[in-house]
Amino acid sequence: KEEVQEIVEFQPTVLWVSIQPLAQGIVPFLKEIADKTNCVMVLGNIGSRGLTKKDLEEIGSFVIVVEGRGESATVQLINYFQNSHSDTAVLSDIPNLKYLYKGSFITTKKEHCPSSANPIYPSLLKLEEAISRGDCINASSSYGCNGGCVFCTVKSINNGVGWNKRDYRELYYWLENIIKKGKTEGSVSMSDDDLASNLDHLREVSRIFSELNKKYNVNLTFDFSTRADHFVVKSETGEKKELRESVWRYAKESGLGSVFIG
Repeated sequence: KEEVQEIVEFQPTVLWVSIQPLAQGIVPFLKEIADKTNCVMVLGNIGSRGLTKKDLEEIGSFVIVVEGRGESATVQLINYFQNSHSDTAVLSDIPNLKYLYKGSFITTKKEHCPSSANPIYPSLLKLEEAISRGDCINASSSYGCNGGCVFCTVKSINNGVGWNKRDYRELYYWLENIIKKGKTEGSVSMSDDDLASNLDHLREVSRIFSELNKKYNVNLTFDFSTRADHFVVKSETGEKKELRESVWRYAKESGLGSVFIG
């Protein structure tokens, strides 16, 4: 109730909602907001995919569901709203969307992840403010996971595609801006689904942190999530085992502070 009241008092033009898997009571929650505001709702995360045509009709507001990776869709939707478009036909060119239009579900083209030719960087507008508050600062170097665990939503978010790395220049650019905006120590949380899926990738990410720490005389550390079998592979012996151990040691020396094993 407090969240609804806060939203109603703010009277947003557009409301962005991330719906976690198995979220309960989401339709009544959104319907109450729709009844008290006149905002467009943009829904993301895995929980939004289960919403049916009937659910969207019940909510009663114009609802856009973003499926899969949302970076490109988000950038284009912001542009759509900032230009005060009223023609929903324009939305058909934006990837990974599903919305109700004149009684029909419209589904746009699927896009697995942003193109390296047109990288999408996080906004720098509030970065300095976030750093001064001590907020968690994120970075990303890859998408997805090749594990295929039946209980995991990662593959669904990536529209069935496995692990893919991003252009390393994107990571370097973003970390450099984090430093220039005032973060000189502490951890950067890597939001990759499975950063250590590839040893060469882990080595390169570690090298970037090491290089920037030396270049700017700072002490950034990093943490990330990965599968247990990327950390230790029992079947490996000899050179392969030594290689894996050496890469992880290099990561630790370059600033790796903690790893979430999943």
